[in-house]
Amino acid sequence: MRPAVSEAPLSQRLARLGKRNWAEALRLYNEQRAQARQVGGTLETGAFNAVLGAVSDAGGHKCSGPGVGVPGGSWALAAAVLRHMALDRVAWSAVTLGAALGVCQADGAWARAGELLRRARSSSLELNVVHCTSVLHSCGQAAQLDSALGTLKEMRRWAVQPNQMTFSSAISACASAFQWQLALDVLDESVSPNLICFNSLLSALEKGRQPELALALLARMENSEEDLAPDVVSYSTAIRAMGSREWEKALELLGRMERRAVDPNVVTYGAAISACEGRVEVALSLLGRMRQKALRVNAVSCSSAISACEKARKWRTAVALFSELEEASANLICCNSLLSVLMMAGQAKKALALLAALPQLQVQPDVLSFGAALAACARAAQWRHAIHGLEAMAVQAVQPNVICYDACFSACERSGRFGLAMLREMSSQALESCAVLRASP
Repeated sequence: MRPAVSEAPLSQRLARLGKRNWAEALRLYNEQRAQARQVGGTLETGAFNAVLGAVSDAGGHKCSGPGVGVPGGSWALAAAVLRHMALDRVAWSAVTLGAALGVCQADGAWARAGELLRRARSSSLELNVVHCTSVLHSCGQAAQLDSALGTLKEMRRWAVQPNQMTFSSAISACASAFQWQLALDVLDESVSPNLICFNSLLSALEKGRQPELALALLARMENSEEDLAPDVVSYSTAIRAMGSREWEKALELLGRMERRAVDPNVVTYGAAISACEGRVEVALSLLGRMRQKALRVNAVSCSSAISACEKARKWRTAVALFSELEEASANLICCNSLLSVLMMAGQAKKALALLAALPQLQVQPDVLSFGAALAACARAAQWRHAIHGLEAMAVQAVQPNVICYDACFSACERSGRFGLAMLREMSSQALESCAVLRASP
């Protein structure tokens, strides 16, 4: 065993430095490790743990550093540090495992997280609930439900007692996989589930389109003698679970939460507006209430209101709503919603003007953006605008799909031209696809 180089100050320096500048922490780590190896020594566990913590904070970066860094994200660095520990014969501690699992979680490396847990178990390192919950959470984030529930099962076999965060993560994993029935089973298994667990289950019911069960669960939370009083997250999720079919119940929930002194936020109003599909006056009323409460109308709530305008065919109202949105708040979803409204109204010039203005809003148009604008051209029989729109797609490296080509066909046909210029740009496969599309009932 090599003599250990005292590094109590080093571990502290690495920890402090890692929070500010992970690259500098890696540089210091490499420098100190090289010096220790020159005299036949090694750093102690604390220094390795500190640098792993720095790598975890840098999650998702293309990290690199002398002697350690390789392209490929933070896990590549963490793996290199763990190899150094093996080379230097430094044993892992519980903190080492926790830091490495934190890197996996930040990097989305759920499979590696499971491998680390099994490796630690085989080396007789004592696992705790934080380790197992971290792995379970990583699996849930990656929609790996079988692995998440498998980890929960292994915890029982290893005599590691799950806590509320464990069950919440397991329920969230079920929600991500649209398995609301399994989410109910997990809640039944949990010991003293808290508000986070119930909110996770509400999310599972929302994603599983179970409005009645969501209402029943919310009522259970409201009537519970335990500390389960619904918060703004609970009500927002339940409102989202109502959807457009139960829009009146969504509005009832909005009033109910206010009566219980739970203040709605931007997310709550966005969910309620989204439920009011095609009911422009109701959506506008909700936007007005947001302004009265000094809540900022963001892209989500604005997009939902604009979509309501589409169903009601009120494109002027949609344009007015969009103009009220601050430039910094506009996003692709909101822009595409307005383009869809303009398309339904056959407002080709306005659709193309919005499309041209997207770069100024720092929004990159996608195939849906162009498709809506081209369809607007088709409705208005604006064949020249349609061809120019197709050319703009090539300039912005957006690949046209069959819908785009067919919209150009329609624009040309409605204006009495077949669009030979467009045909030269189309592949035989695109032509065949358009033919199939037009032949379908």
